[in-house]
Amino acid sequence: MFSKDIRMRALEVYSATGSISQTIQQMGNCFSRQTLYQWIAQQHSSPSQRKKKVLLNTASHPAIPTAEFKLKVIKRCFEKREMVKDVAEEIGYARQTIYYWHNEYKKKGIAGLMRDDKLIRRGSISPAIQSNLGSEEIEHLQDEIRNLKMQIEILQEAMKIIKKEQGINATNLNNREKKQIVDALKEKYELKDLLKFIGLARSSYYYQRRAYLSKDSYAEQVEKIEKIFKDNYCCYGYRRIHQELKQQGIRLSEKVIRTIMRQRNLVAASVKKRRYSSYRGEISEAPDNIINRNFKAESPNQKWLTDITEFSIPAGKAYLSVIIDCFDGSPVSWKIDSHPNAQLANDSLSRAVKGKIYHGLILHSDRGCHYRWPGWIELTKRHGIIRSMSAKGCSPDNAGCESFFGHLKTECFFGRDFRCFSLEKFTNYIENYLLWYSQKRIKSTLNYVSLKQYKLNSERVLLKQ
Repeated sequence: MFSKDIRMRALEVYSATGSISQTIQQMGNCFSRQTLYQWIAQQHSSPSQRKKKVLLNTASHPAIPTAEFKLKVIKRCFEKREMVKDVAEEIGYARQTIYYWHNEYKKKGIAGLMRDDKLIRRGSISPAIQSNLGSEEIEHLQDEIRNLKMQIEILQEAMKIIKKEQGINATNLNNREKKQIVDALKEKYELKDLLKFIGLARSSYYYQRRAYLSKDSYAEQVEKIEKIFKDNYCCYGYRRIHQELKQQGIRLSEKVIRTIMRQRNLVAASVKKRRYSSYRGEISEAPDNIINRNFKAESPNQKWLTDITEFSIPAGKAYLSVIIDCFDGSPVSWKIDSHPNAQLANDSLSRAVKGKIYHGLILHSDRGCHYRWPGWIELTKRHGIIRSMSAKGCSPDNAGCESFFGHLKTECFFGRDFRCFSLEKFTNYIENYLLWYSQKRIKSTLNYVSLKQYKLNSERVLLKQ
């Protein structure tokens, strides 16, 4: 690239000045310092000597140095402040090589000083190579990897134990949650490392342990509660579990049992109770509300009310269909059955009419399906009965019948024990009450006379007229 004359002239200027910088300046900066270094080195060595120069591969000058050797050279030059030139001459490597090692170390750490995979011979690892990997930097790198692994496992335990979402931050956990994570990982990692990373003081950790052990005084009872709950198809609530524990001789308050079940998520299966409703939609055309909440009648068999009510006892459910006369509020007829079907309503009406024709009699009901079937409609037409119907979901439109059911249940149903009653016995019980109600029970609204006596008095007045 450069002629022989330029090279010789540059060497003469260097011999006269003894300075690399002045030589390059006097030559017009036409070549680099590296080029001048090469010319100077070639001047002091003959061509025959250059041809004989070979790379040494000895213990003191390996062709591919180890990472430990490179690290020692870098520390000598950049920590102990030895001259790079002097160190390079001593070890037999170029200064550029030392600078290259230094740059790789700053970028990649100890891994940047390791041999390239392409230059590594495949095979068994010798003890010599293993000993080279035991440097302080390698141990530091292993510690960093171990810390990263610990951090990942801490986050995984937090999501699993505390049920936190991904992206959890250890600083957002409370001390009780941190204690649970530390307990889960303290067999794999040192306690001080876990506490340092998770941000929990040693005293706080042991405080949480003592608090947890004090709360765990019900450990045996918790196991028994869980066993009772699972052995009984997971349908026992705290009251039944309380009775089971009591039979086993374990005295534990219902409040404690309820708290334990809530903490353990022991939720008994339950069905939401609903009031009986016969509404099944607008299955036929609804008649007008002729009664219009006027439940007064001048004589018997002018206005009738009907409805169905439900009784729930341990033996099952019973349903009462009744016909009420607005004249005195007496039950004209009734029918009790275990199924609230259309036949129940039809039978109660058939008992009331007794085969007679009632021209102009108004029969009022709600919008239940029993009063909208073709069978009911046909039965009312056959006996000359005019149908009247409440508005949808409006119980005051049939308040006369609702009032009768309220008196009935208050006087003979609510607050009474029916555990020893069968459905048949309960039916007879209600039948007897209705007979007593219609014949013997005195009413304040009728001047404290019975319904039977009031009817007799009314008939006598009509005969006199």
